[in-house]
Amino acid sequence: MPDKPDKGFEYWETLSWENADKYQADLLIADQRTYPEAVEEAERTQPSWKFLKAAATNAVAEWPAWYLRNYGAYADALADLTKAVEEADPDLVA
Repeated sequence: MPDKPDKGFEYWETLSWENADKYQADLLIADQRTYPEAVEEAERTQPSWKFLKAAATNAVAEWPAWYLRNYGAYADALADLTKAVEEADPDLVA
C-alpha cells in the first residue's frame, strides 16, 4: 500500500521523477506503445532512472496494453510477462 494513495484509488500513488525510487521493484513493466523509446528517453533525461534498481539491471518487460483482442493474444502476452517475472531477480529488492 502506498504511503499517500491517490484519491479514489488506494493502490496507486502518483510520483514525480524525483521520487521515482520511493518504491523499488524487481521488474519494471513498460507500455509497448512507447517502448523502447520511453525507456531510452528516461535513461537520457531522468537522472533518477539510475536509482531504480530494476532499471539499473535492465529488468524491464514490455506489456502490449492496447491491442490484445482475443484470448490467444492475451495468453501469449501473459506467457511473456510470466517469463519476465520468473527471470527477475527476487533478491534485487529486499
